[in-house]
Amino acid sequence: MNELSKQQQQVAQAPPKTTADPDAPASAQQERPQTRTSIPMRNAAIATGAVGVALLGTGIGLLVAAKQAGDEITNPPPMTRYDPDLAGRGRAFDAAGISMLVIGGVAAVAAISIGVASTRRPVERRRASVGIRLASNLEMTF
Repeated sequence: MNELSKQQQQVAQAPPKTTADPDAPASAQQERPQTRTSIPMRNAAIATGAVGVALLGTGIGLLVAAKQAGDEITNPPPMTRYDPDLAGRGRAFDAAGISMLVIGGVAAVAAISIGVASTRRPVERRRASVGIRLASNLEMTF
């Protein structure tokens, strides 16, 4: 009798056994942890995003410098001598600023794309089969 009560206590304390139903919807199953391949992709997205933001900031700074050079040409301070290199520097800053903005924007879009791709889970494909029963003893499955 004593052994029977010990077995009943062990059964009562044991966690319930559960098995995952393969036909259950994905939301009912537990979320899978991040795979090892998604962690490097996430890090690549962060690095690419940081480079993109740095390039955008550099492009804005160069465009501000080009604007200041243009303002100095059109409205020079009184009693200053004309600097012929100022116009060339302004054009160079303008071209470089626009280039940095475009490259930084592309890097930012790439970072977002990499980040989205790193969070996606591969879709599990199920095999489909179609059976045809022609007679009681003849069956074809595809």
